[in-house]
Amino acid sequence: MTADESLISGQLVRYFETATRWYFARVRRVRTEWIELAFFHKSAPIKVPRTEVEAMDAFLGQRERTFSRTRSQLTAFFYGREFERLREHRFREMKRALRKGGISFSPEEWPTADTRIQLWRDGSFVERNGADPVLAGLLPQWIEPFVLPSGSRDPLGLQAPAERLVNEVLPGLTVFTFRAGYYGFLTWAIRSVNGLARDALPRRTPRREVLNAFERALALCEFVHHGKDNDSCSLIGQRSKLRVLSGNDGDRYRVPDSILKNQNSAGSFRLFATSLVSLGLAEEAEELAADGFLPFRITSLGDTIANAFHRRVYSSFVPFAMGARTQTRDTLRSWGRELCFSSIARQSRYREPLLRGLLLGNSRDAEKRYRTVAHLFAEGLFDAEVADAVAHDSLNEEDAAILEEDVQGSGLSNLDVVFHFYGCSPREVLRPLQALSVFEFLSLGLSAIFHAAVASITEAGKAEITGLTRSISSAGELAALWKTPMRDAKPKTVRKLAAELLESDDAVKAASVGGALLLQLIRDPLLPAVWDSLLQMAREPVELLDRCLRQRMDRSLAEALPNLMLAMVERHELVSQRKNRQRWLFVEGNALVRDDPQAMGLGLHALRFPQLGSLAHDVELREEDLHNG
Repeated sequence: MTADESLISGQLVRYFETATRWYFARVRRVRTEWIELAFFHKSAPIKVPRTEVEAMDAFLGQRERTFSRTRSQLTAFFYGREFERLREHRFREMKRALRKGGISFSPEEWPTADTRIQLWRDGSFVERNGADPVLAGLLPQWIEPFVLPSGSRDPLGLQAPAERLVNEVLPGLTVFTFRAGYYGFLTWAIRSVNGLARDALPRRTPRREVLNAFERALALCEFVHHGKDNDSCSLIGQRSKLRVLSGNDGDRYRVPDSILKNQNSAGSFRLFATSLVSLGLAEEAEELAADGFLPFRITSLGDTIANAFHRRVYSSFVPFAMGARTQTRDTLRSWGRELCFSSIARQSRYREPLLRGLLLGNSRDAEKRYRTVAHLFAEGLFDAEVADAVAHDSLNEEDAAILEEDVQGSGLSNLDVVFHFYGCSPREVLRPLQALSVFEFLSLGLSAIFHAAVASITEAGKAEITGLTRSISSAGELAALWKTPMRDAKPKTVRKLAAELLESDDAVKAASVGGALLLQLIRDPLLPAVWDSLLQMAREPVELLDRCLRQRMDRSLAEALPNLMLAMVERHELVSQRKNRQRWLFVEGNALVRDDPQAMGLGLHALRFPQLGSLAHDVELREEDLHNG
């Protein structure tokens, strides 16, 4: 772009990550030398030089030919990857962004990934930013309107109680703890980095960066060992594999400068820190940070697993990782063979101490994980064939900003686990898993109704609650059920309703199914059995359900929905205030009014069963291991 090109907040632009790769973004703030951008794939906003940004309307306006791309190519510009299937909320978000950016497109509907879409500048479009241009020219540039950050991805505040509930069954695991090899690597790396004398550190290099270099060297060795076409042994930073492998000089490699955009926030040290402590492999030691050390002490159990990892590390690895020299492809391949995460965790010296920390130790967290794993084996869930282990998961803001979709773990489906334990008869030993299952389906029903409210005001700006109630209560095949007193209505099973809701691409129909799902949860015998646990862990959402539906069973869903909608909007405003986030909508009279709605998906709350399944696969976990412990 030219230096004098004007940009304003909210404008749709192209951000050039490299000379040939660019993405759509929105302008957040404009300064003389830099622009702050927000991305559609929800990564954290970044500040970039003005020279790396070009307004989309300017780009299209100067073209002689119409800009044309397939739907899948267009999704890559918006979300950083090509999607074969595209959910409805992404259709709406893309089209809304283009129209708001003054860009017309054809055709209106994009039925397949290969549909070719033409984009051109809409000459009738005039950007409205609400400011008097004369007054704006007189104001100093440092004066900006006060605007809260964009609304939370979790508008009803359901993520926090879900985390409390899952911490009762799989504490210490997260959506990132998907490979057992990282426990050995990190205990060894923390111990090694903290053990370096100050004069052994590269000048002005913090110890955290030395550990990051170790991780990049590890990734390079793994990548070379497996080659570009084998992605069976996934690591954090896997998406950079081809770039890293192409960065050789002849047949020699240096440690890559990066494997992630921000390794301090998205690298293994950050992502596994809580888990290391929970497994008893490390202890927090904040006082060490004052002297420039990593703020952890490795425990005796951590030392055992670090020693097992150290036996696989060649002596030349550390000098290489710290940038002293290059290494040949054959050398790195041999190092990678020894360090490979697909085999190292199965070595007895490594496997046995890891299992002690994960399942067989005396800590409270290990006991909780042990009980959950024992139930999974007893119910045959480790042996189930799973087609999509990570489908229908919703992430919180922090996790979504750094998660790589190809490193979430595999082998156990969150959805299959909660379906299974919801379908079991109420049992005291299963209460934590069954309370979690009930809450996930409760959250799904509430979210589906709120999603319909958000969709109704996103385009129109305003929606009457009575009109929205009529639309939801008459949608699909459930109209009769919505008009029957709830104590007499007989919905389908929770399994059928939840599956139908998750497959629906229509927000209003999904809300209709969501209401039936909430009603069936109230009618099933499992809710009273876990009620006390839910009140302890998830009081506010549960009391909302109780107040608006469970205590009104003489009314129909259609009669109860307006009060439920008002209560949900009230809760949304409270959640937005707590998080210091812009609200999505508000109530004005009998209408919902648009404020700052965000894209909203429907799913479970990023549970940890696929990650557990991946760890179990790495160590070849067997049911007899539980008895031998």
